[in-house]
Amino acid sequence: MLNRIKFPGIDRADSDRMPFVRMAFITLMLLIFGLIFIMIELNPNLDHMRVSILSGPKDSYFHQMGEQLVSDAKKYQGKLVNVATEGSHDNLQQLRVAAAKGGVRFALMPDGIDYPDTGKFQLVARIPRPLTFFVIGRNANRYQYLADLKNAHIGIGPKDSGNALIAKYLLEDKDLEELNFRLSYFDPKEQLEQLQMGNIDAAIFLTSMDDPLIKEALRSKLEIISFANPEAIIKRKPAFKIEKIYVGQFDHVSLLPEKNKTVFTVESLLVANKGASRTDIVVLLTLLSREFPEFIEYNRQQPKNMELPYARDLRTFIDNGGPTLLDEYAPALVSLMPPANMFHYVLVVSLLMNVLGIWNRFRLWQIDKTRAELELQIVQYFGANLSLAEIRNLDTWRMDGANLEKINELIERYQRLLQCCKGYTSSLVTPMGMENIYRYHEELISEQLSALKKISQA
Repeated sequence: MLNRIKFPGIDRADSDRMPFVRMAFITLMLLIFGLIFIMIELNPNLDHMRVSILSGPKDSYFHQMGEQLVSDAKKYQGKLVNVATEGSHDNLQQLRVAAAKGGVRFALMPDGIDYPDTGKFQLVARIPRPLTFFVIGRNANRYQYLADLKNAHIGIGPKDSGNALIAKYLLEDKDLEELNFRLSYFDPKEQLEQLQMGNIDAAIFLTSMDDPLIKEALRSKLEIISFANPEAIIKRKPAFKIEKIYVGQFDHVSLLPEKNKTVFTVESLLVANKGASRTDIVVLLTLLSREFPEFIEYNRQQPKNMELPYARDLRTFIDNGGPTLLDEYAPALVSLMPPANMFHYVLVVSLLMNVLGIWNRFRLWQIDKTRAELELQIVQYFGANLSLAEIRNLDTWRMDGANLEKINELIERYQRLLQCCKGYTSSLVTPMGMENIYRYHEELISEQLSALKKISQA
């Protein structure tokens, strides 16, 4: 039976290579931990930020916001590039191309525009600086409802801009086709001039609440058109929210506007294509959270009417109240191995360690079982009344050739068992601490082997 028992092959050459293999393994581990230490930032900032963002025309609100974010990034040693474009439509086209060929993967966009393929984009964040939808004209009191603008000539901003797209979002509704709006494209300043000269009946400006252009329009006797049924409009256009403008909000002395006005606002969004990396998303979220104190709470509630799916990393960022410790102190490591992958690796390593533990217990059982069987043969040969020390000191023991052959066979088996046990002791797959159990078996086997060798030489 003992001849049929086989152990994993660890010959003398393998045993001699063990110290070298173990040293190489330890060196590799030290190098890995050294690289990880180098990747840790003891004084975290945004110096790993290398991101470009599409904004809009240079005179647009989004381009101004982009420039402000560039300045903010520099305060934290980050590098953000603000890329001027022809407008929101151009932003979408560039994001779509970048998803396939590489390029800028982020853009500032207004809510409410139509995305050609929502599956190719993701909503990274809602920026707590909404855009205001101003409808401005002369004698604004005569425009109480959208129907009052029937056949009106309306300026809607530059072609393919967010201004024009959101204006169409409101005015090109199928139910409004009979109103026959005449829509024209103008740059913001030219549009104001056309309105002042009476060449157009109304103009739409999608901009910030404190845009100087709006104050200039009001000072030139133009007025904000305030619709009497804003709630009915937002029911059909969920991207719109109602905002109140109070008397004198733009000019306390001249009281501009002269009456309270109701206007609409739309969300300012940070949009990315599906190719945006987790590291870039998190670093942009970190920048926004530092510059807008209300950013996290603002994004904690995620409206369900948003057309784009939310980026998965946004929810993690919000739930954590900011970047995780790994994102903040080891961004380079996270870039190489995202936390989700780290969890999988840790799980795999944990399972591997459990498997190795079970495997080593099985090997110990094999060794102990074989050693017990060999001990039984010693007892059968010398009797149960003699200890190993007594067997070792049997000077008068005499053996014939057959008995000597049996003793030598036992010695050979003990030597194989001892060599195997030593191999397991120094094996790389032996869990830390378990080598002591193997050494204990080595001692027992060595004592029995020593006694057999002594009696065989008597």
